[in-house]
Amino acid sequence: MWGDLDPPASGGVAAQRGGVEPWHVGCQPRPRARCAILLPMSSTQPTAPPPAAAPGIERVSTVELFFDLVFVFAITQLTSLVAHPHGPGDYLRASLVFMTLMWMYGGYTWLTSNLAIERPWQRQILFMAMAGFFIMALSIPEVFEAGGLPYGLGLLCVTAIHAFLFSTAPTGSARAIRGIAGYNVAAALLVLAAAFVRPPWDWPLWTAAVAVVILASIRRRERASRSARPISSSATACC
Repeated sequence: MWGDLDPPASGGVAAQRGGVEPWHVGCQPRPRARCAILLPMSSTQPTAPPPAAAPGIERVSTVELFFDLVFVFAITQLTSLVAHPHGPGDYLRASLVFMTLMWMYGGYTWLTSNLAIERPWQRQILFMAMAGFFIMALSIPEVFEAGGLPYGLGLLCVTAIHAFLFSTAPTGSARAIRGIAGYNVAAALLVLAAAFVRPPWDWPLWTAAVAVVILASIRRRERASRSARPISSSATACC
């Protein structure tokens, strides 16, 4: 039992003076056994294979990330409308502007999910849409005054580019967007017309633009449910 333990310090010093290694006093030499246990670990330990990429998943492109940054900048500009509110009307104005912004941003999210922006001309057109969003963002602090005209023009440009790019999509969403493009253009024209009207008569035009956007969302859901009905009925008949 005690032979397996290391010798005391006095024995070690005496062994060093007599020219004998301290590990050889009162016990069997074990340094080799210790090295034999530690050395093979790095060479015999199996390595796990690298994780395979999940099939059907595509990374977000750099152009799409840049587009998201422009939208985030537009949202930060939107806070200027409610930074020093004078009443509930300021919050309502900010909500109207937010609805038009969020609707078109959702449209471009839907676009990039159905159409791969890989060709140079597609990226150039998408950069033009970013420029339209950037003009809208810069115009938000004075959107109900002098900034109404550039905001309306930017929204109309963004809407037209969205409809054009979606028309080139190879999926069935290209046909679906044709029924919504008219609503988007009508909403953009109402916002543009509000820039030529003095307050408070611009309120009805902004409200009508948001109402058109909501109506377009309802119609899109109705068309989606109608297209799903034949599938569900055939599945019921099969079962």
